[in-house]
Amino acid sequence: MPCVGRGKTQRFQSKRYLSPSYNIVRPNLLQAYGSYVVTDPSAELLRTTGTFFSQEYDIRVFNLTDMTHSHRYNPFDYLRGEEDVLTLIDCLIKNTEGDSHSSSDPFWEKAETALLEAIIFYLIRYQPKEKQNFSMVSKLLRQAKMDSKTAKSQLDAICDEVREFDESDICLKQYDIFKQATEKTAQSILITAAVRLAPFNIEAVENLTSADDMDLATIGDKKTITYIIVPQGPNSYGFLINMLYAQMFDTLYYHAGECGDLRLKHDVRFILDEFANSVTRFAVKTEEPTKPQPGDIYPLRTV
Repeated sequence: MPCVGRGKTQRFQSKRYLSPSYNIVRPNLLQAYGSYVVTDPSAELLRTTGTFFSQEYDIRVFNLTDMTHSHRYNPFDYLRGEEDVLTLIDCLIKNTEGDSHSSSDPFWEKAETALLEAIIFYLIRYQPKEKQNFSMVSKLLRQAKMDSKTAKSQLDAICDEVREFDESDICLKQYDIFKQATEKTAQSILITAAVRLAPFNIEAVENLTSADDMDLATIGDKKTITYIIVPQGPNSYGFLINMLYAQMFDTLYYHAGECGDLRLKHDVRFILDEFANSVTRFAVKTEEPTKPQPGDIYPLRTV
């Protein structure tokens, strides 16, 4: 093992050469074979390989450490159907629930899920694209507080307008499930949902997720490297990483199915450095109508 200097310097060099980033991740990246998606907890890989890839690769950076220097990611851009909405909400709840559930009664989570589904379905069916994002979901949740004089909320009024247009709309079906709760229970569900979506009220997060230029479907169409930079310490926005990975896998599978030979043009290698520290849980569909061949997507996990 090459070591330079003595004492602290020597120990520092030893640790560096033993690190997965140095011995495993970088050598794999520098093969420059196909496209890459790499978790980069310290942005070290971007600093040390970015120039190398800038010659022939499209570089994308999703940066939760410095959101002002990041490509934007809007989960709504990857919702193709009703099932995708359910998967997205499930991923959100699983990755923001903490170590324990707020209640042992499954009704609470199901009612909150129905409420979030109602709002998201309303946005993607009745609102322009620029309003289809989680910041707008949070805004509509704030409009769900009941007026004591009219016994109705602004969100009730919105749903009444939709009801006049199509009383069988799925957003109304889900909203009516939520409305079965008593007033006290409904208020608790609203608070839980509002707290869950509180990060989207922060301006930096709102800007990061208000639009999308990650363009996940094209990762396998041209040589691309995507650096996913996350804080090394506590990460309050880790749920965004889990959403991103879940939708990335799903989008690539779907896009490969659109191709004539069910393969991506370029293989996509996922190099998940310090996987256990940077990614918690993400939901990926276990069954796909048309999955790419095994040679299309390669995961490499380090811890």
